[in-house]
Amino acid sequence: MNRLITPEFIAECQAYPLGSQSKSDNPEVVAKFFDSYGSASWYVIELDPEQEMAFGYVTGLQQDELGYFSISELASIIHPTLQVPRIEQDAYFSKCRLNEVK
Repeated sequence: MNRLITPEFIAECQAYPLGSQSKSDNPEVVAKFFDSYGSASWYVIELDPEQEMAFGYVTGLQQDELGYFSISELASIIHPTLQVPRIEQDAYFSKCRLNEVK
């Protein structure tokens, strides 16, 4: 477990294991992580909590895309000068459909 994989986060994502929304053209987005010192955001659509792996929509990097990302890798990103974690979970995010965040 890492600081981003909380019991609350697992509970939110429990109904959305990896592959569960693969046939949906407009899947439900369950959670959001963001770079508090940059512009990137990771929208979680499905989660495997044991592997700490998510499938979702990523924005703010070279190009926006759907894909897999490691929650443990996100948790390990540290601001080089301040030595604090860069990635946080958006506590105010509410579940929505993918077309609402694109």
